[in-house]
Amino acid sequence: MGTEKTVLFLFAYSLISNYNIVMKTDNTFNLLARIHEKANKKLISSLNEYGITDLAPSHGDILAALFKKDCVTMMSIAQLIHRDKSTVTQLVKKLVKKNYVFCKDNPQDHRSSLVCLTDKGKSLKEIFQKISRELYETAYDGLTPNEIANFHQLVEKIHNNF
Repeated sequence: MGTEKTVLFLFAYSLISNYNIVMKTDNTFNLLARIHEKANKKLISSLNEYGITDLAPSHGDILAALFKKDCVTMMSIAQLIHRDKSTVTQLVKKLVKKNYVFCKDNPQDHRSSLVCLTDKGKSLKEIFQKISRELYETAYDGLTPNEIANFHQLVEKIHNNF
């Protein structure tokens, strides 16, 4: 092999080696996505068991925020569930059509409106709490309290990295 070819070979090998070191991956993000997918399927299945067939997992965050306080501004919901206001607006519109929530003028700020639970929406609170408890029991089955705390701490760190 000539000197020029040797240098080129070593350079190419170096690039490949560095690529393998830098790009070495595991399946962490794949597993997180699969966990999310499975949790959503279990959530939908559990809702169906209660005869609730018109809600998607994405509605759950909004309803959960409203379970804490009956009426909240769109902006407050967006901040609470870490979604942009336009996404929240679309989800709320769907919940209004399904009669789980209604909107009314905000007496403290006429530029915004309040999203409030209807009686139908309020009736979901206990069901959601039960389903949520079951999801966590499934997720944390076989883990010690210390492992759960460590897992939560690590996931929080990863989230903050982004």
